[in-house]
Order: sequence, then structure tokens, then C-alpha cells
Amino acid sequence: MSVCMKGAASTRSYAVPVTINAGSTWEYKTVTIPGDTAGTWATDNASGARICFTFAAGTGRTGTANVWSSADIYAHTGVSNFYATNNYVVYVTGVVVLPGVESPTAARSPLIMRPYDQELLTCRRYYVSYGGNGAYDFFGSGQCTSAAGAGILIPHSVPMRASPTLGPLVGLYGLWNSASSGVAVTAITISFPTPSVSLLNVNVASGLVAGNATMLYAADTNARIRFDARL
Repeated sequence: MSVCMKGAASTRSYAVPVTINAGSTWEYKTVTIPGDTAGTWATDNASGARICFTFAAGTGRTGTANVWSSADIYAHTGVSNFYATNNYVVYVTGVVVLPGVESPTAARSPLIMRPYDQELLTCRRYYVSYGGNGAYDFFGSGQCTSAAGAGILIPHSVPMRASPTLGPLVGLYGLWNSASSGVAVTAITISFPTPSVSLLNVNVASGLVAGNATMLYAADTNARIRFDARL
């Protein structure tokens, strides 16, 4: 196979051959890719580089191994076609990119990966999804502003990187009315996001009482509220 680093515009590529010694067993691999000195690479929040794991490639997408090329390649010349046999699968895990020339050993590699509980908190600074556990998951509470609307506050479990946007909505939602009955939600928008808490405008056809407290809940198992603060 090849590990290939490519510029975002695919005008610079570097492919490193990697030998797979045995099937049906985990193998630990490291490669070293020297910095490119000829290309243009983004250093802002645009895509800077791509890393490809290539197990088959046509001749038009292969090139000389271990050299920077201005061609749009994905693998070194002579890479085998791993997928020539039906039902072959590949598992890749524990990928990390480090500066410098010293690669960790297989025994040391777990020490450079954050534990799951810490990684989850870090991820939630950029993207978080609430719900998906079943009907009547509660997202947040607030106050009815009219018979057809309410403001709902949702505190973020981890302060986000920046004020988020509201992610795609899926499933069905409801608001409790004064009779402790569910009212179907027709629309949800975000009106005042901050890194620590976001205010949602939630609309229904009718059935609320202005000034009453209310809660936003999942009306089916698919309902989720997502917040996105990614770069």
C-alpha cells in the first residue's frame, strides 16, 4: 500500500510504500515525510493537506516513491491491487501526525493518544449533538412567548470554541403546554448563541400560553439538537 500526503490543490504529492506482512493481524506502521519546499500550502483555517491510505491505484495516479512530485498522485509506482479479491477489508486506526523525525514505537504509541473521555470533551468544543437516546429526551427549558412560540435555553456541556450555529435537525420535537401535553414543533431556529449556552426560538401551530414555562423534548427516537463551532 501507499501512504500519500497531498496539498489541498493536489499540485504536490509524496507517496511512501508500506509493506503489509500478513493478513488478518494488526501491524504497527510509521512513515516519515519530509517537508515540501516547492509548493504552496495553506496555513489558515482552509484545508492544508490530505493524507491518503491507498491500497490500489491506476497508473495515472501513481508516481515515484519517496519524492515530492507536482503530479496528482495517490500511490507509488507498483502498488498492488489489494481489492482484486472480493470481500477483502482494511482497518486503520490510531492515526497520528507528529512533527520531527522520531516516531514512537508500538509500545509507546498509546501514550500519545488522549483517553476517550478527554477526547470526547475536546471534540465537544467544536461539535455537539444532544438526543438520540429515545423519545422524551429533554433538551432544555424556557418560557412561552406566545401561543405559537417559546424561547428555549440549552446549556452546552462543554464551552464551545466559538458561538455555534444550529446543525441539521432530524426527527420530531415537542413542547409541553400548560396542561402537560405535548405540542408538535413546526420550526426551530437559533437566536442568541454563545460558547456556553444557546437560545433557541421554537415555534408550534398553537396551544401554548404566553409567560408559562415550557420544555423542549424529543418526540421520537431520532430527534437531535446539534451545535457546530468547527473552524
